[in-house]
Amino acid sequence: MIIGPDKGSCRCEGCVCHPKYNGTDCSQRNCSHPDWHALCMTNGSVCNSHGTCECGTCQCDEEHVGDHCQFRVKQNPDCIKYYECMDCKIIRQAGCKDYCEIMEIYIIIASIGANLVADIHLMLMTKI
Repeated sequence: MIIGPDKGSCRCEGCVCHPKYNGTDCSQRNCSHPDWHALCMTNGSVCNSHGTCECGTCQCDEEHVGDHCQFRVKQNPDCIKYYECMDCKIIRQAGCKDYCEIMEIYIIIASIGANLVADIHLMLMTKI
């Protein structure tokens, strides 16, 4: 039985995992493998210098969001109030709340020199 060419292969006597995976069925990431760290690299820095890399996924500091912590969350009341919803809508890592259904999020990205700058704008819509 093959579990996927990128993870390893299993036979009756057990599974043989590729170096990036481990576990009885090769379903778990071997987080010590350097290839996972490379997934967090952007423009020569880990998570745009705004987070840490945990097994190939950026864990952003509290002022940034995005797959590579590339978006800065401005500390205004709307961003603080709706942060969990923004996290869900933008990077889809948190559970959505009911109020997320009435919210539209616009991400405005501008390039300034070699830096990518992003502002996240909220627009609250009323349900009909």
